[in-house]
Amino acid sequence: MGTTQRAFYFSASKQSSKVTTDGRHLVLSFQIPAASRKKKTVYIPVRWRMYDTVTMFVQVKHEFNASNRQIYREEFLLAQGIIGE
Repeated sequence: MGTTQRAFYFSASKQSSKVTTDGRHLVLSFQIPAASRKKKTVYIPVRWRMYDTVTMFVQVKHEFNASNRQIYREEFLLAQGIIGE
């Protein structure tokens, strides 16, 4: 809860400063199986693929533009409890 980790976010605004021009977007994926080397688990890429998103239909997931540290502050807490009581 105390991390500043943030997920990707979308800003629904005509004045968005994030994306200003059209551009080509590609998805690059890797197959990375676990292997054992010197009694340790390592991850070694063995294959990759590249996809063009120009005609791809996707779903947009809107998320908060806030870190865990910003969200989980005591002044915003409304209720809490223990599961199983």
